[in-house]
Amino acid sequence: MSRNTVRVIIFDLLAPLVTMLAIVELGVILRWPTWWVVVCTASCLLIAQGLAVNAYLARRDSVTVGTDDDGPALRTGIVALTTISVLAVAVVGYRHWTVPDREGNADRAAVTDVVATVAGAVVNFAPGSPDSYVRKATEHMTEGQRQSFTRDFDRATAELKAKGISQQGEIISVGIEALGPEDAVTATLVRRTSVAAKAQPEESVLALRMTLAKRDGRWLVDNIAPIDRIGAQPPRG
Repeated sequence: MSRNTVRVIIFDLLAPLVTMLAIVELGVILRWPTWWVVVCTASCLLIAQGLAVNAYLARRDSVTVGTDDDGPALRTGIVALTTISVLAVAVVGYRHWTVPDREGNADRAAVTDVVATVAGAVVNFAPGSPDSYVRKATEHMTEGQRQSFTRDFDRATAELKAKGISQQGEIISVGIEALGPEDAVTATLVRRTSVAAKAQPEESVLALRMTLAKRDGRWLVDNIAPIDRIGAQPPRG
C-alpha cells in the first residue's frame, strides 16, 4: 500500500467519518436537544461539503487534503478536530452515563441497607430492653416518622410486654419498587418469630412497604405500613 493511499484513508476518509460519528454520538448521549440537532446538522453538512470538494479536487488535480505536501497545517487541523470530537464523546458520555449509573447503584445499595435495618428493628422486640430496637429504627427515619413511630410503639407492644413475648425478625427480601433522585418506594418481606414462655415459637411473614426520602445526602424512612394498608405511589421523575 503506497504512502498516498494511507494518507487518503486516514485524512480524507476515516477522519471525517469518525468526526461525524462522534457528533451523532454526542446527540445520542444528550438525547437530542434542539440546539444540538441544529449543531449536528450544520456540522455534518459542512463535513459532507468538504468531502465533496476534496473529491472534486482529487479528480481535477490528482491531489487531496491527505496527499497535499504543501498543506500539513490543514491535516493537523483535521486530526485535532477528530481528536477533540472523540474526547468530547468520552467526557460527555462519562458525565451523562457512567456517573449517574454509579450514583444510581449507590442509591440502590443505600436504600436496601436502610430498609433492611429498619424492617429488622421494627419487627424485633425484647420485653427486657424494648427501647434498644426503637433507637436503632429511629436513627434511619425522618423527623415526622420518628415521632409517629415512637408515639405508637408503646401502644403497639403493650400486649407483647405484658405477656413476656419476644419477637425476632429475619429479612427475607427487599425489593425497590421505584427509585428517584430524592425519594423511593420499597417492599420488604420479613419473617417474624414470636417466642413466649412455655409455648412453641410461632412464625409469620410480614409484607411491609416503606417510602423513603433523601435528606442531606442520607436516605431516611418517611413512612412504614403493611402493603395491604398503603397505596404508596412510585415517585415521579
